[in-house]
Amino acid sequence: CLVVYHAEPDSESAQALRLLASWGADAVRADVGGA
Repeated sequence: CLVVYHAEPDSESAQALRLLASWGADAVRADVGGA
C-alpha cells in the first residue's frame, strides 16, 4: 500500500507527514522484528 501526500515542501504539514512516515516505518520494523 502506497499513499502519496501532496504538501508544500517545507510546510508544517510536510514536516508532520515526514514524522508520521518515520514513526510508521519504525513501528513496522519493530513488528516485523517481533519486538
